[in-house]
Amino acid sequence: MKAAKKPLSPEKALERVQLLCSRTEQCTADIVRKLTGWGIGHDNVEKIVASLQRDRFLDDARFARAYCYDKFNFSGWGRRKIAQGLWAKRVSREFTMSALDEIDEREYRKMACLVIKSRVPLIADALITREGRNKLLRFAVGRGYEIKLAIDIIRSLAAGADNEDNDEGMD
Repeated sequence: MKAAKKPLSPEKALERVQLLCSRTEQCTADIVRKLTGWGIGHDNVEKIVASLQRDRFLDDARFARAYCYDKFNFSGWGRRKIAQGLWAKRVSREFTMSALDEIDEREYRKMACLVIKSRVPLIADALITREGRNKLLRFAVGRGYEIKLAIDIIRSLAAGADNEDNDEGMD
């Protein structure tokens, strides 16, 4: 049997989270959750978080920019899914919107097109039938892209697919 772990001292907890924050960007909510999980009291959690913010180890605006950059460039997420992820991390709307505004519109459209195109070979008749195009649309929306953008891209891909069903709507 393992002995019960002794709670960390606030000083040791501060060292640990400083090391964590120096390796990867963290948000305030995750650090608070981690500290409380280590048995640190509410008053000490507030002091540690204030210290981390004062010493620039912790910055939710910087976290939002890094999260947005990573999820867009490496995971191919759209703005809606990124915003939802930041909301779940309890990052303020102001920081979220600021980070999302940094995405270049042309790069965003290009990424959306790449993400949608990557799914075309996996869906039977993806660009030919209404059902196939709807599956592509649901996929794009699930990845966080706006419906209008996804429809525009799917229509342009379908028009380039040289088929006779181009006039069919995206119902």
